[in-house]
Amino acid sequence: MSIYELAISWAETAAERRSVRSELPACDEVLGVFLTPRDDVLAVLFDGAPREFHAWASRLAPCSALVFPMPSAHPARLEPATGPT
Repeated sequence: MSIYELAISWAETAAERRSVRSELPACDEVLGVFLTPRDDVLAVLFDGAPREFHAWASRLAPCSALVFPMPSAHPARLEPATGPT
C-alpha cells in the first residue's frame, strides 16, 4: 500500500473535482483519497504496486493527464511515496 499523487487537471470545474474525489473510493484498491495544496492533484492511498496504480489511473482520465507518485512530479517514475519519519 502506497500513497500516490493523481493529477486531475482534466477535471476543470470544482464540481467535477469533487465528483472525482467522491467516486474514487468505489474502487476496491483505493483505501483513501486526500486533498493536496493543489486543486488539480489528489493524494490516493492505493493498495497495489506502482504499475497497477498507473494502469488504474490511466483509465480515469484523458490520455494527456499525468499520474505520478508523491513527492516527485516526474511522470516516468512510479515509486511509492516516503513520508517524514
